[in-house]
Amino acid sequence: MFFPLGVVDVFPLSFAQQRLWFFNRLEGPSATYNVPVVVRMTGAPDLPALEAALADVVGRHESLRTVFGETDGEPYQRVLPADATGLVLQIMDSDPGQVDKAVRELAERPFDLEVDLPVRVGLFRTAPDEYLLTLVMHHVVCDGWSLTPLLRDLSTAYAARTAGAAPAWEPLPVQYADYTLWQRDLLGDGDDPESTINRQLAYWRDTLADLPEELALPFDRVRPAVASYQGQEIGFELPAAVHASLHDIARQTRSTLFMVVQAAVAALLSRLGAGTDIPLGTAIASRTDKALDDLVGFFINTQVLRTDVSGSPTFRELVERVRENSLDAFTHQDVPFERIVEELNPVRSRAKHPLFQVGLELHGGELSIELEGLQTRVELLKMAVAKFDLSFTLWERTGPDGAPAGLTGTIEYATELFDAATAEAFVERFVRLLDALTADPDRDPATVDILAEQERELLARWNDTASELPDETVTTIFEERAALTPDAVALVSGETRLTYAELNVRINRLAHHLIGLGVKADDLVAVALPRTTDAVVAWLAVGKAGGVYTPIDPQNPAERIRSILADATPAVLVTTDEIAATLGGADTLPVLVTELGRPGGPEHDPTDADRHVPLLLDHAAYVIYTSGSTGRPKGVTVLHRALTNLWSFHKDVTFPAPTCPEDRLRVALSASLAFDTSWEGVLAMIAGHELHLLDELTRRDPARMVAYLKSNGIGQLDVTPSYAQQLLSEGLLSGESAPKTLMLGGEAVGEALWSELREAPHTKVYNYYGPSEFCVEASGCALPEHGSATIGRPVYNSRIFLLDEHLNPVPPGVLGEIYLAGANLGRGYIGRPDVTASRFVANPFGAPGELMYRSGDTARWTNEGFLLFGGRSDDQVKLRGFRIELGEIETCVSADPSVADVAVIVREDTPGDKRLVAYVVAVKGASVDITELRTALAAKLPDYMVPAAFVVLEALPLTRNAKLDRRALPVPDYGSASSGQAPRTKREQDIAGIFAEILKLDSVSLDDNFFELGGHSLLATRLVNRIRTVLGVEVNLLKLFGNPTVAGVVDSLGHQDAGPQVARPQLVRRSS
Repeated sequence: MFFPLGVVDVFPLSFAQQRLWFFNRLEGPSATYNVPVVVRMTGAPDLPALEAALADVVGRHESLRTVFGETDGEPYQRVLPADATGLVLQIMDSDPGQVDKAVRELAERPFDLEVDLPVRVGLFRTAPDEYLLTLVMHHVVCDGWSLTPLLRDLSTAYAARTAGAAPAWEPLPVQYADYTLWQRDLLGDGDDPESTINRQLAYWRDTLADLPEELALPFDRVRPAVASYQGQEIGFELPAAVHASLHDIARQTRSTLFMVVQAAVAALLSRLGAGTDIPLGTAIASRTDKALDDLVGFFINTQVLRTDVSGSPTFRELVERVRENSLDAFTHQDVPFERIVEELNPVRSRAKHPLFQVGLELHGGELSIELEGLQTRVELLKMAVAKFDLSFTLWERTGPDGAPAGLTGTIEYATELFDAATAEAFVERFVRLLDALTADPDRDPATVDILAEQERELLARWNDTASELPDETVTTIFEERAALTPDAVALVSGETRLTYAELNVRINRLAHHLIGLGVKADDLVAVALPRTTDAVVAWLAVGKAGGVYTPIDPQNPAERIRSILADATPAVLVTTDEIAATLGGADTLPVLVTELGRPGGPEHDPTDADRHVPLLLDHAAYVIYTSGSTGRPKGVTVLHRALTNLWSFHKDVTFPAPTCPEDRLRVALSASLAFDTSWEGVLAMIAGHELHLLDELTRRDPARMVAYLKSNGIGQLDVTPSYAQQLLSEGLLSGESAPKTLMLGGEAVGEALWSELREAPHTKVYNYYGPSEFCVEASGCALPEHGSATIGRPVYNSRIFLLDEHLNPVPPGVLGEIYLAGANLGRGYIGRPDVTASRFVANPFGAPGELMYRSGDTARWTNEGFLLFGGRSDDQVKLRGFRIELGEIETCVSADPSVADVAVIVREDTPGDKRLVAYVVAVKGASVDITELRTALAAKLPDYMVPAAFVVLEALPLTRNAKLDRRALPVPDYGSASSGQAPRTKREQDIAGIFAEILKLDSVSLDDNFFELGGHSLLATRLVNRIRTVLGVEVNLLKLFGNPTVAGVVDSLGHQDAGPQVARPQLVRRSS
């Protein structure tokens, strides 16, 4: 029990008030925290008595006559004398059709807390006996529980005043200002470890450890940087039967109705893609002393109630989990929410609420007031605000006998995040879920079908992609094209130009040679060749022979190439003597085939009569090696059927087969030949277009590439979004020489690039998505005029299922894992039956025996049937178009005997600049030599998989649940290695300055390695371009990769001069 503190009229703010005061100062006066109540009155009110009664209530409750100030940054509240409030009852006549607008204008008028009384009253008369009494209070002096004593006191005062007397009520035992001081005494000294506040903070630190930063809800729009708090609400009704069943479950589990509803909301959010760790915010009365029961004031405290939905619990079990946690939370309710936020110190953001973004409230009945001689109805006016992303609010109704009579509910939603249709869908799913769970509480909520029948029909329609599939392989289709247009140029590489007839002859010669070596259907043929016409010849020759094309990038480290060859065990390796010599142990390699262009040998198209086995669409066409999480690359096998289907789609959609010479496009192939996206260029050639195979130097240098594209009239280009951004900066889409078609793929498209591409006047842009296991493309579309970056719709004869962890289809708008089925599906991984079985799984939506590929990617359907990419559900990443398993890098790092532990992550410390960073822990008593470690990795991994920075830690930071705490990993000091020799000459200083500019460092020494300082391939192209722009000299990009230091660049330039040459006089012997 506590007692009033006397005559002082200036007091500190309660902890809850401090937070609202801070918001008011931060954002300025607004209606966000206005609390409006409307009393509809029928009859003839005694207006003087009503005005006097209102003054009585304000006089009784000091909080309603309190103003707020600030001294030296510290807020305070000051109670005004009861006779100095100046409260006036405004009586306004209003047209019945306009009164709601007038009421809302009064309710939405902000309070200036420093000068305004925190309560205003208006009386609107719409007829002689129809009135709307509107009371508007600021939340800083009033909470939801305050409305009951407020209306009760108004009723008492009005009854007394209509009788000509002052209200004869008992004085309040305490006032709100007393509470603000008592609250501090209750919590105790923060320096005392045994104080209430420290004991309760310890509980919340443990309970809320590793809380999700944000619930992943199915937003319709990207969250803005600053929340506007604009909102709307959708109402719903739950019948008495459901209401009664919820009470039954509460009784059976020894819980409260609120706990049962909390479990249901958590189950719903989990089904909507929020995960299994669901924090909800709820307001508790926090009137822990009887003296506070009848007081008007801001007492409520916010609690974060965490629900663990993992492990497939039944609904009954989930309620029991909630009960246990909620009872613990209730015993630790005294510590203010604001202090918990300070203690946990989450990442602060004006974009979202800290610790939780979804609220839940349950109220026990409707508000009411009795006013002598009047019929009344109390309404809480809905403000067009949303304090959280979503808020669930329910009110109980009871019958005359006290039995459950139904629940009235609303879902309040932030309009800047959700459309009304999405909020309506939330309501429908919530009602459907409650119907099912109250009917059978022993059911797992994850098994409840929350899809509406019309949604199921929509999903089926979006996956209706049936299209006739040609019964031919793409090599046969190429032969038909060569016969149709033999003299048309098919392939351009440097100065070499081959017609379809010339190219076909070379392909056929090699195909017959491979058949002669014994190559047959499903035999792997490895191809490791430079980017010349020979590479394309080998590519299609393997297919014609019936073999399985297995490309290997000869620029990869020799150890990685040997690893792939050992895994693939190809029947033949097609390469050059020079490349074979770099591999070592050539005598152990399969047969080498060189001199691909030599004359002789059959030139006709191989037929099944020539092949050892007839070639079928169900035979393997190619194998692509991708990064593997165990440190071992995985070889994905793709069938001829898939390639033919992809060609059929593209020749109808992306690059239609030309019907005349003028329709032919010049198509640039810039991708690595060891990546499956390179097939798209070859398929365009097979469709009848002219393929330009860009050399290594041109494909890596944006300026050089754009120059080539424009000078050669290239009409189609396929690149990653990251590289497209650099090409755009070089003027790719400017002018009429811009390509007619730009294909994007390999990684997500950012909104900024998406918007920029919309403005391209001469170029049609396509965005495609697809893993290697699904033959390059699974979905795609032309860039729409509006909306977010989409990965389109399924390609021909393909189906995309977005499923939850129980393989249930998720509703439109909800994030689900992508499962792929159909003609493009691969066969699996070479020699990895365990991995194949885990990723190529039974398709419950297909014919018996049909499989689908579990991609690990996530997406959601829009209401229009397009797919929005949502990122990965595991540790695989896409970096500049390269698919990388972080586990493979970690395995290679762990192989170093000095490394005890390692974590590799992708950081984006500068927007748009993603880099791999390795955090390593040394073996006890040892030290990690980063230079040696980097060198060892460079010998095993492609350059794009070597981390840009290494950070040595004493131990990897862990969360309270012993998981890697990624947020605690420090930002690497990319420039820490810059301690070598300083540049001396003007050229060295200029180059070093550009190095530092690109890498965002203060300085760079002569011998600093560009890549060791955080550089990567895209930054390298920017470096070359910057040097060209600033100094007017040309740096060979390949030489930069060979010696990536300032000294190396200066040496590669030789005597190249900057800018135009100035004639110099000849040095001659002077005459004597």
